[in-house]
This record gives sequence, C-alpha cells and structure tokens, in this order.
Amino acid sequence: MDEALKISEFIKNLISHPCIHEDRHIIVLDSIDQISDKLRSTALRVLLERYSKNAFFICTTSLIGKIEQPIISRFLNVRC
Repeated sequence: MDEALKISEFIKNLISHPCIHEDRHIIVLDSIDQISDKLRSTALRVLLERYSKNAFFICTTSLIGKIEQPIISRFLNVRC
C-alpha cells in the first residue's frame, strides 16, 4: 500500500471522531512541498475541506512555490 494512502486513511480515521481534549484535532503535516503528485494534492485538498470543522491543520514547507495555489489558499501563511 502506498505511504500517502496509509497516511490519508490514518488522518481520516483520526479526525472523523471528535477530539476528547479540545474542540478540534491538531494535525501537523511536515514538508507538504513533497506532495508533487496531482492525485495526492487533490486528496489533501479534499481532506482539508471535509474536515476543517473538527481539525486544525498546521503544515510546513521550505519551498512554497512547489505547492499548488488551491492548497496555499486554505492556510494562513506565516514566513519564518
């Protein structure tokens, strides 16, 4: 099974249930610029849209130019 698919299934399983400590789950995705495949980018967009009410996504990247604009538009961008 593809690693991206495993991670996607894990995230879907995790955030489809209510968080017991906070109002929303906090999901940190490191180096999302590594997602260069169109299918994986689409899957990430769907996850962000579908679970934005019960999950807070924090993503990191060192190359923001490699990330598709529809994904960038779903985040508050902070440059460090």
